[in-house]
Amino acid sequence: SGLRRSACCPPHCDAMVSKVENGCIPGTNCVVAVPQDKYYAVESFGGYTKWLPPGLACVGCDLCGCCINFRSMTSRVVQSIVVVQTKTRD
Repeated sequence: SGLRRSACCPPHCDAMVSKVENGCIPGTNCVVAVPQDKYYAVESFGGYTKWLPPGLACVGCDLCGCCINFRSMTSRVVQSIVVVQTKTRD
């Protein structure tokens, strides 16, 4: 599958899941359109290069999608409802 979960992330946590993405042009990853609610990490030959903000980006020359890869991370905030009991002297 295209999903990878961090080893330190609990099973119910989806904030640390990255998804493998493809570029706009079939067969190559030279040009990519990043959606407004995501950021893309650019991997060049398996190593992290930079983050791409939302919008259209040209990342360089790629041969058949084997040199440059993308991983997406969402920019949405996950809401956690927490109930805390306190003892006060009122």
